[in-house]
Amino acid sequence: MCYNYIITDAGLGQINAKENYMVTKVKPDEMEVVVAPILPSDGTLITASVEDNSGEFKDIMEQTQAILDEYSPQPIQLVYIAGKYSEHSQAQIWLNVSRAVAAAVEVIKLGLTPYVPHLSFFIDTACRHRGFTVPYSRWMEMTQVVLLRCDAMLVIGDVSKSPGVMAEIEDCKLHSIPIFYSVDELAKATTR
Repeated sequence: MCYNYIITDAGLGQINAKENYMVTKVKPDEMEVVVAPILPSDGTLITASVEDNSGEFKDIMEQTQAILDEYSPQPIQLVYIAGKYSEHSQAQIWLNVSRAVAAAVEVIKLGLTPYVPHLSFFIDTACRHRGFTVPYSRWMEMTQVVLLRCDAMLVIGDVSKSPGVMAEIEDCKLHSIPIFYSVDELAKATTR
């Protein structure tokens, strides 16, 4: 079997794939690996084909498979519902909880599993009735634990004035968790 690699030349003269390059794109169907330099590129492309079990390129293939196993996008299953929660009145909080639950119903219709942090409303209420207040920072820590285990985030409503949701969006960006701003957008991504 012959593997085809496209390697971007960084003007280094001799290509040392293990030290100076990293795999950035793999086309498994065609067994083609695109390897980009860690150093700035001059844009020159070098194409190489090698036979199976050949030295340096076999190592690249093994590294590539390890990267694929670790970083390949997994199917979206668990979706974090992000929307404004905090308000000045319990009635407004309840309205935000209801909106999040309505979004969760739509996520379920897509065959996915929603996580609705807004439902912590009930836990927060129970804590308060027992004389215990959970600080806002602790709620954010707890929801972040779950967020980082989710496959995607669905943002509902205008969240521009919600520091909590804005922080969650930044966490998703930092951890490469896909962010969707409508159920339709999420539906398109899950039906490919």
